[in-house]
Amino acid sequence: MEAAGLVERRVLATSPVRVEYHLTEMGQELRPVLDELVTWAHKWIPLPEAKSA
Repeated sequence: MEAAGLVERRVLATSPVRVEYHLTEMGQELRPVLDELVTWAHKWIPLPEAKSA
């Protein structure tokens, strides 16, 4: 996704080093599509059953 220009990788100079990914402007334009995909998944893909301890 980074190579396609959808996300930007940011390395934070912390200890330990952290890496964050942020949507680019092009990636932000996909947000409505991703939101619809999430809606579809919630309708058609059941959540796994919780296992009791």
